[in-house]
Amino acid sequence: MPPLLSKFAVRSFLSVCTLLLMVLGVWLLFVFPIVRQHAIADRLEANGAQIKWDVGGAPWVEKYLGSYWCTEVVSVVWENNDDAKELMSWLPGLRSLQHLELAGNDLADSDLSYLAGLTQLNTLHIHDNEITDKGLNHLRQLNNLETLIHDEPVGRQGLKLLSNLPSLKMAYLYVDQVSTQDLLKFPGLSEIKDLSIERPASEDWPKAVAQCQNLASFKLSDASVTDQQLRAIIQANPLKSLYLTNVTVGDSVLPILADHPELHRIGLIHTKVAYGQLLANLGPQATSIVLYDNNIALLMYDGTARSVSWEGDPEIEDLSALKLCEKCTYLRMKGEAYYGSDLSVLPEMPVLNGIQLEGPLTDNDLRSISQIEGLRHVTLSGPLKITPQGMTSLQNVTRLQYLALFDADLTDAHFQEIGKLQSLHTLFLSDSNVTRDGIAYLSGLQSLEQLSFYDCHFLDDTALKQVAKLSSLAELTFNNVPITDEGLTFLYGMPNLRYVSLQDTDCTDDGEKKMDKLLPIYFQYHEFPF
Repeated sequence: MPPLLSKFAVRSFLSVCTLLLMVLGVWLLFVFPIVRQHAIADRLEANGAQIKWDVGGAPWVEKYLGSYWCTEVVSVVWENNDDAKELMSWLPGLRSLQHLELAGNDLADSDLSYLAGLTQLNTLHIHDNEITDKGLNHLRQLNNLETLIHDEPVGRQGLKLLSNLPSLKMAYLYVDQVSTQDLLKFPGLSEIKDLSIERPASEDWPKAVAQCQNLASFKLSDASVTDQQLRAIIQANPLKSLYLTNVTVGDSVLPILADHPELHRIGLIHTKVAYGQLLANLGPQATSIVLYDNNIALLMYDGTARSVSWEGDPEIEDLSALKLCEKCTYLRMKGEAYYGSDLSVLPEMPVLNGIQLEGPLTDNDLRSISQIEGLRHVTLSGPLKITPQGMTSLQNVTRLQYLALFDADLTDAHFQEIGKLQSLHTLFLSDSNVTRDGIAYLSGLQSLEQLSFYDCHFLDDTALKQVAKLSSLAELTFNNVPITDEGLTFLYGMPNLRYVSLQDTDCTDDGEKKMDKLLPIYFQYHEFPF
């Protein structure tokens, strides 16, 4: 080959190679990332993610090449998804991502390594995942991160890392075993609205919390605090929620809490506050009280929507403090801690009108209950030890409208006394030995509108003949009761019956559908009405 031609061939070859390299560079720098992000977005959407796009680049690109080449994924919401963990490796391809929500995806620390290169990210939700300080270390290069939602405890290393993120402004912070100095070095401490401190490394932690003036929620666990320090925290912040767990506060803190009705949620878990003093100080404002083993819940439905939770080690036996709860209209007692408790204090609660008690209640207990003036709603769950003679006490409750007896082991003799409660509007019965003869005693309850039988195995079709005599009955439920289509015929033509529910009976679909057509309004079967 002539030298001139040889030189031309080499130059041509080099030019072609240069051109190819330029095309390849353009592909790698511009085309491939765009194609890749569309493929990733399709894959994520197919697995339940919500994707948002935004237009980027020069306007002429969209005009001449189409929106495909100028749109970018800016938001991914991908929560409570079992597949998210396996597909985390796709996220680095979304280089323009700004908003990412990954809550409840069972992520581990190593999974956050895929976020390290998302430098445009400004919002990240990783709550409801088991992420520790080790996982947070993968976020150290995210200098544009402004919002981080993370509900696992942050230790000293994690807090230091978060402090070094220049744009970060956290509304929620949960720290564990950090020192006062660690907290004071956190630049956004004064803006925190929800602060949880667990096992502080130094006893002077209140110095750090003193920097907070915007707290709506404060949780403290396994720490020491004085009444004065706690009062200062409450007064300096617009607190709505305060939870103290294994904290050395006693009864003297209760007046402080009582003086701040803006505290809507209060938790006192294994503190030195005695339950009797709790009822004496905060009980007078409670409209509903729930007692469960070694727990107390006070609920205020008087316009404040306030709730107070208490849990302690000593067993609750003496109920005398309940008489101080002068606004309480509803009381529930559940748990072995109350078995055998003296209920004679209940009539001293002036406005009590509803009770729900569980346990082996006796005739004496029912006698105490029956002395409550204004009582309208009674729910008793057994195994009950009330005799037919003891049931007569309820006749003294002249305003009784609602009676529910569960696991009561009632006989026809008990129903003879129940049939004398003329004011009843609602009657629920379960696990009773009642027969058709006992149901016959209910015929005098002409104000009864709602009647339910659960697990009453001795009832048969003839019992429905007695039920049909209750002309005011509007709602009727049978659950695990051996009635058949023949029994349903007795209900035809009941003037006010509007709702019938059958669950685990011997009725057939044909019988149910036939009754459906005969009822005044409608018939609903295989459903629970309540």
